[in-house]
Amino acid sequence: MKKDLLKMSQINKAFYFHRESYRYLVNNLELIKERKNFKIINITSTIQGEGKTQTSIDLAKTLNSLNKKVMLIDGDLRKPKIHLRLGLK
Repeated sequence: MKKDLLKMSQINKAFYFHRESYRYLVNNLELIKERKNFKIINITSTIQGEGKTQTSIDLAKTLNSLNKKVMLIDGDLRKPKIHLRLGLK
């Protein structure tokens, strides 16, 4: 029982730090936006499996939770995954 509570505590802690890291990213984007006005954020890499899809989804969810307008576009023409991860057709 004690091990289960410790494991849950570690999971909650990891989830908290994960969520806070995206809030930190959004905060930095807001600071940059004050100097340079932009409307598009592009997440890209040449290597498969680095977390572009998950980063895009988590960033969009964080921005949405802060009442920002978000349009998430999956630009991967060969293997689009965002619709699958969000449970959409």
